[in-house]
Amino acid sequence: SPAKAEPVYREIKMQVSQSKMVMAFKSDYEDIYTAKLFCMLLGATPFSKLFANVREKMSLCYYCSSAYADRKGTLFIDSGVESCNIEKAKKAIEEQLEAICNGDFTEEELENTKKSLCGGFKSNYDSIYDIMGWYAAQNTRNTAFTPEEINERIAKLTREDIISCAKTFKPDTVFVIRGEEEEDCDE
Repeated sequence: SPAKAEPVYREIKMQVSQSKMVMAFKSDYEDIYTAKLFCMLLGATPFSKLFANVREKMSLCYYCSSAYADRKGTLFIDSGVESCNIEKAKKAIEEQLEAICNGDFTEEELENTKKSLCGGFKSNYDSIYDIMGWYAAQNTRNTAFTPEEINERIAKLTREDIISCAKTFKPDTVFVIRGEEEEDCDE
């Protein structure tokens, strides 16, 4: 669906002990590989902004990670959170996205994220099914890049490329499954 003029917030209550929050951000950024690198820097590695800060330092989520749906131009941030921390977690997640938009990441973080993404692409050679999946995805994009060609492109991406990409993602939807029983968070 096209990006919404105003972000939508939906919440349902269920008999669950852990609430779940999924935030969606939309973009029309054209280079999916820059977007994938940005996504990983934000929340798809154990050293990402979301993991290191929202989960580990702030202890606001049981898990907090990002995924990029390149065919939809949508970044999803998925988290498991205590009901009493939903708003704090939402704000902290938005702050981490803003930090990347402002260039608040080190060259070491960027290089480690590049290595992680490129290693994942190289692992397609580990099985015939993975490499078939790689080229099937390439086919849906009308491209035929090898993992090595994409890794070369990723190696050339700069801090400015990531910042430019990050700034194009706009809030679209927040969906929360909240536990029916309110929890008391220890302050």
